[in-house]
Parts: sequence; C-alpha cells; structure tokens
Amino acid sequence: MTEPSRAIFLSYASEDAEAAQRICEVLRAAGIEVWFDQSELRGGDVWDRRIRQQIHECRLFIALISAHTEARDEGYFRREWKLAVDRTHDLAEDRVFLVPIAIDGISERTARVPDSFRHVQWTRLPGGQASAAFVERVRGLMSPTPPATTLLAPSPGVPGIPQQRLGMGSSQRAVRAGAAVAVAGVVAYLAYEHRWTAPHALPTPTPPAPVSVALAAFSPPPHSIAVLPFVNMSGNRDQEYFSDGITEELITALSQVSSLRVIARTSSFAFKGRNVDVGTIARALNVGSILEGSVRRAGSKIRVTVQLVNGRDGFHTWSQDYDRELKNILVMQSDIATAVAEQMKAKLFGDEASKIKAGGTRNPEAYDAFLRATEIRFQTGELHHAIELAERAVQLDPQFARGWLSLSWFYGVKSQIAASSSTWQTRARTAAETALRLAPELPRAHGIMSWIDSLNLDWDAATREVTAAEALDPTDVNTLEAEAVLNTQLGRWQDAIVATRAVIERDPLGFEHRMRLAFCLSATGRHREAEQVYRDVVTRWPLNAQAHASIALEMLLDHRPAESLVEVRRERDERSRDSVLPMIYYALGRQVDSDRILAAYERGHGSDNAFDIAVIHAYRGETDLAFQWLDHALDRHDASLSWIKGNLAPFANITSDQRYPQLLNKIGLPIP
Repeated sequence: MTEPSRAIFLSYASEDAEAAQRICEVLRAAGIEVWFDQSELRGGDVWDRRIRQQIHECRLFIALISAHTEARDEGYFRREWKLAVDRTHDLAEDRVFLVPIAIDGISERTARVPDSFRHVQWTRLPGGQASAAFVERVRGLMSPTPPATTLLAPSPGVPGIPQQRLGMGSSQRAVRAGAAVAVAGVVAYLAYEHRWTAPHALPTPTPPAPVSVALAAFSPPPHSIAVLPFVNMSGNRDQEYFSDGITEELITALSQVSSLRVIARTSSFAFKGRNVDVGTIARALNVGSILEGSVRRAGSKIRVTVQLVNGRDGFHTWSQDYDRELKNILVMQSDIATAVAEQMKAKLFGDEASKIKAGGTRNPEAYDAFLRATEIRFQTGELHHAIELAERAVQLDPQFARGWLSLSWFYGVKSQIAASSSTWQTRARTAAETALRLAPELPRAHGIMSWIDSLNLDWDAATREVTAAEALDPTDVNTLEAEAVLNTQLGRWQDAIVATRAVIERDPLGFEHRMRLAFCLSATGRHREAEQVYRDVVTRWPLNAQAHASIALEMLLDHRPAESLVEVRRERDERSRDSVLPMIYYALGRQVDSDRILAAYERGHGSDNAFDIAVIHAYRGETDLAFQWLDHALDRHDASLSWIKGNLAPFANITSDQRYPQLLNKIGLPIP
C-alpha cells in the first residue's frame, strides 16, 4: 500500500461478503486500490489498530447497506461507520468521503444508519453488481480535486453548511418525533411527506402571499438566539456525546423561556466542526444572538463556559463559567438559561426555572445514559443500543420524565421497522403516558403521543394531543412540527402551510420542512410555487437525491410533460427517476416506454414501494391495478398511505370509484 491516502475502505457486514467481493474486484480491475480482505476483516470480526488507521487514512469510505445491516443491532461494521463519521468532522466541507451503497431493496427512509449517511447521495448496486458508470464516478471522487458535480458544495451565501440528501429521512431516518421523514423512492417520498393534488378535487382557497424561499434579509426577530455545539474540552473524543448533549439540553432549556425565539438543533448543529464566523452563522439563521461555549468533564464534576455574542457585530457581550456537580445539572441549565435571557433583556415570567427543570433527573448515571442514547439518535442509528440506554436511564431514575419521553420516541421508531409493530407502539404509548404523568407540562410528550396515534391511524386522538401541546406552548418548535404534520396528513393545507413556515423560521436549515411546504403548495394547486421551493432546495443542497425528480413531478402536474422529461433526466438516483418516468412517458403518449419502466420498477421495488406503484397505475387510469397495489400497501402497513390526502392529482382517475372512500375509511381519514 504505497499510497494509503488513495485507497478505498470497504465496510460491510459479514453476510454481505460476496457482494463486497464483487465491488472490490471491479474496482481493483480498474486500478483502484481497495482495502478489503476477508481473512482479515470479515465484516469487522477483527478490530485492531490497523483498521482504525486505515479508516483514518483512506480516500473514500464505502459502506454497504442491506437487509443484513438492518437486521443486526450490533456489529463491528457499525464501529467502522462511527469512526468514518468522526473523521468527517476533521475534513474540509467540500471533501467527499462517505459513499453509502445499498445492495438490495433496503429503504433509505428506515435504514438504521448514522445521520451523516443521509446527508449524501446513495448509490444502488443490487447484489454488488458494479457498473462502468459507478467505477467512473468513484474514479472521479478519488481524484485530488473531484469534479464539481460530485462535490458536496456549500450552500450559496452560507459557507460551510454541510449538504443534506433528500430522503432522509422527514424526515430521513425512520421518523422524528411529530414529523414524518422522506421515503426512499420519489413517489413514496412525495406521498409520505409531499405531493400531488388535483385542484378541482379540493375547494380552492384564496391564495396567500407567495412563499419566500430565499434567505431573508438580516433582520432578526427580537430575542432570537442560536446555540452552537459546545466544544469538548475533556481531552477525550469519546466525551463528544456529552458536550453535544449539554448543548441540546441548553437549547431545550432556553426554549422554555417564552420570550426567546430559539433555533432548533438541526440548524444549529449544521455548523459543527465548520470554520464559519459568527456573523455569517447569525445571518444564515437570522438570529440576533449566538451562544457558544465549551464543556470540560472530570468524573462527576463539570465546567461549562458560555459566551453570548452579538450576531450583528460579532462582539462578545457576556461570558460566564459554571462549575457544578453532575447531579446538579438541572440547576446549572436553569442558571444559564435565565442569565442569558436577562442579558438579552428578554422578559421573564417567573416560572422559567421550574419549566426548565421539569422532567429532569438528579441521577448522574441516568443522565449520562440519556445523553448517550441521544447521541445514537443523531449519529450512529444503533436503535437496539439506544433503547437499552434509554431503558437504563429510566430504570436508574423512574421519575425521569424526559428519559421516558426519549424511550417513547425510540420505541415508536422501532414500531416502524419491527414485525410486531403493535407491540412497540403499545410500549411507545405507555412510555409517553408515563412521561406525561410525571411531568404534565411537557408539550413534546403530547407531540409524541400525536405521532403514535397517527401511526395507529387514530386521527381524533392525534388531534387531541396536538391541541394539548398547543395549549402548553404554541410556539415550541416540536409543537409546531406536530401541528404541521398532522394538518398535512388530514389535508388542512392552509393550516399546514402556516405551521410549516413557523417551523422553518426556527429551523431554517432543515430541508424536510421546505419539502413539506412544497407538498402543501402543490396540494392546493400552486404547482409553480411548489416548483420554486424545490428549486430552492436544489440550490441549497445541490446533490440531494430526488431533488430533480421532485421538480419534474411538479412540471408534470403543471401539464408540462416535455419539460418534466428533461428535468427528470438530471436525477442521479435511479429509483427516484424510475418512479416518475412511467407517468411522464404516459403523458407524452409513449406507452411502450411507460410500460417498460413500470414493469422493471414493479420487479425491483414491488415489495417495499407498493404505494408508489399504485400511484403510477392510478395516473395511467388503470383503476383495478391501482387498488390492487393500494391493498398491498395496506397489508404491509405502508406509512405512505397516511399521506394519501395530498395525492389527489394522480388519483383523480380513481376517486370516483366506490373503493376509494372505502380505502380512506380503512385508513381513518376524512372522506372528501
């Protein structure tokens, strides 16, 4: 290995060794060095200094993702993934390093992978069969300066913000509390958190002012603040979870101060490890103040240093050190939050301290387990381990309401991928009810309850929970998110648009909110506006899979199939492209091409994308086939069905059939 920095590290589960071998052989035949040796690695059976060094030195990290990695709660390949993600924090923002490859029909929506894997485009190589085009793409990525089309370029005007890939899902992951996530195929994605409507099928509301999708001029709202990820000063990188956890806890604490407008974690953490000046960050997030700091932990003692910075001029306005025992972490969070509010001259109403402490714990071990589980949620995706840690947290302190809330969220995610979904949903509900019993003032608990009810298609119960959350804190970002998602599912488009725009103000760098906004605009027949929102997403995150297919679908719905065909051919994700092409070809009168692409799509994705296929058949006017595939989706408990209200345009050909209201009745949604 004469040029270690020019090599590829191939990470895989032992069950996928044959597929890994095929990819390895094709790349080596093309003269590309690959670190792959079954006798040494065997999917991570040997874990030593050499492997760590290879991950640290390789040029690209290729991770094979499959049903096998999905099924395994533990494995050395997961350690390899975590080390690769850790390395990205030290790389330049335009450096391509992570290359996820799906080798079977695994859904990107529910894949148990690190969050960073969802920020880049996935490649699909069924069975590890690598094409010449794939080899050329890898060769381009291996070059010292990859072609511009392969770089994860920073968003215009916001230097250093990492790119996100559509399909991460809103949602991205299986689910976020109170928010849906993107689905793997574009049709499913747009059905799940987006898309289609026939203007004549819904009452046409008076259009509000056009939605602005550009970064707003810098005029931050009063008392607006973003908390940047605190620096880990413990001298041990393994303590990164603790400093990140303290940061998120402070975001939560500041959010309890009613007069403050606090940016959500997703947007604040977009700048982690990036060399971006405070003024640029403040303008990107449209906030007047930035809170930054550091965390040093030594046993049970912690020191947190905080600095408040004026977002307009970059000057420090206040700083303070806080030395506490870990058991007194709630007091420290309350002290910091109230001090920050006072420095910002934000009005305090007297109950902030009790709200901040609500649902917390004084048990250091329980708190540590809680923070470790939180890290897994945002980083590694090891759901089994996260559940173990969250369960440990509430075992150590049964009165830890926020620990129960975290456990409820993990149980809910598990219900989306486990065979016994009802069992996990019951556990999720019980944990959330426990959290509410212990701390009735937690609005997020009601948001999670609403999400669980929607998974169970109990829309009345979901509505009651969102109403309860609104009564507790109508400005909380989690409340607004739950409100936006539920209104979208129920087809209350204008309410969904208002709530989604409010969420975007608090989480401006969360792309899934903009995708939902475009979906709702499309659902009211405003396809040109929806198209502009999607184009804004492409501008901000140029390498997102599904972005061009999303634009193509809007063009198709706007009766511009020829333009749509040009746009969809720019889509790099094959599954996304092929879920749209049959409809475009059908609209252009190219029936043979439409049949050919649809038949291949059914063969490749019939088991996990039944709803997509139903949409295509409905669009083509094939009523019986559409209902057959909808029945398949219902049998498989396809979560996309809960978003059917926003898909009236392709379903326009079948909505007059008596089976359509019967299907809505089964799903529990209002019948038009």
